[in-house]
Amino acid sequence: MPGGNQTLKDTDMGGDESATLDGTLSFDPDGTLVSYEWFEGATLFGIGPTLTLPLSVGVHTINLVVTDDEGATDTDTAVITINVPPNQDPVADAGADQTVVDSDEDGIETVVLDGTGFSDPDGSIQGYEWTENAVVLGTTAALPSDFSVGSHVVTLTATDNEGATASDDVVITVSLPRGLPPGLVGNWSFDGDVLEQSDSRHDGTIVGGPASVTGVSGQAREFDGVDDAVSLPPMLNVTSTEFTVSAWINLNPAGVGKRTFFHASIIDNKDESIRFSVNKTIAERLTSGNDFGLNSVCRTGLGLDEWHMATLTLNQSTDTAKIYLDGVEVA
Repeated sequence: MPGGNQTLKDTDMGGDESATLDGTLSFDPDGTLVSYEWFEGATLFGIGPTLTLPLSVGVHTINLVVTDDEGATDTDTAVITINVPPNQDPVADAGADQTVVDSDEDGIETVVLDGTGFSDPDGSIQGYEWTENAVVLGTTAALPSDFSVGSHVVTLTATDNEGATASDDVVITVSLPRGLPPGLVGNWSFDGDVLEQSDSRHDGTIVGGPASVTGVSGQAREFDGVDDAVSLPPMLNVTSTEFTVSAWINLNPAGVGKRTFFHASIIDNKDESIRFSVNKTIAERLTSGNDFGLNSVCRTGLGLDEWHMATLTLNQSTDTAKIYLDGVEVA
């Protein structure tokens, strides 16, 4: 008796698997067995009560022929099946999310995408494909790629030697120095100094002697309406078609006349400028104007000695200007 039928798996995917044939249950009722022979077809695999040998993937019919001390023989058969285990999918790993700074402020930064952590538990990775919004970026495990300022979700899909695939996403974030959001030209808190908070090289310079006072959050600057100012470097390009300026303002009851809190000359055209002011008429009113012919007047009265967020948006392509007071459009 050859130990019965067996079904084995080619665990290492090497094309064969070791099988142990066991004929120790064979016996002779009136004598002794003197010979054990293991055959597949006419091929003798080995002799002895047990035999361990590699069998290739497939079905094998194994015959055990035993001979007793009188020369009598008997044969029994076992079917040994070697199966290939089901293919396992690759293990996905597109690398850790990355946040980088656009160090030269050109709007682009090179990032190395790293998919070398992908693995296949029962084979090997045969192909890589990096995509962003279905656009193929490259087909290597490690890929240097250029990304614009902002957030990018990149997908790596890997294919193993059996055609199975797995995917993983990695988020690439490119920020401007000190985290300046895309489109923001500058941000000044006036909290103790007049430095630009995003490191965009637009630091201000104090003109006159605006005092440091308590602001809506932290410190603010108080201007005398005569010669106090904060001078900023040129930053608005005449080709810009749309932009927004916002400021927290607090009107001093002692102030008179027009009080301009934002006045910018246009780069490349110093004769043109943009103004954002408060006019003192019957009530305090926000006004805006520029030398492109865009004007807007807020007829909502402003309370004195209280903080308000004033916002001006200018769109040169549509010749429109809008004013928002505390987040509400008022002109």
